[in-house]
Amino acid sequence: MELTNYYDVLKIEKIADLNTIKKAFRYHSDNNTSEGARAHFDLLVEGFDMLSNLKKRDAYDKMLFSTENNKSVIIHEPRLEEQYRDWKKESETKSECY
Repeated sequence: MELTNYYDVLKIEKIADLNTIKKAFRYHSDNNTSEGARAHFDLLVEGFDMLSNLKKRDAYDKMLFSTENNKSVIIHEPRLEEQYRDWKKESETKSECY
């Protein structure tokens, strides 16, 4: 079982402060209507909820950094992870076209 790396989802450093987390959440959750955007938004909400709460973040960091080989653990619905990967792949393909 893998642990989702919310730092990667929000594209922030592991030492990010609360203001940086809030800015990243607002930036990445802007009105994206592409297919798969809902799954990505759900992961952003999970990540923001986890990392903006000091107690949750501390427990999460301990789990994340103690996992073998720093692998990621899905603690949300697996279908969201699949939808997020599809959305991310699609958005990367679009950005390569520009």
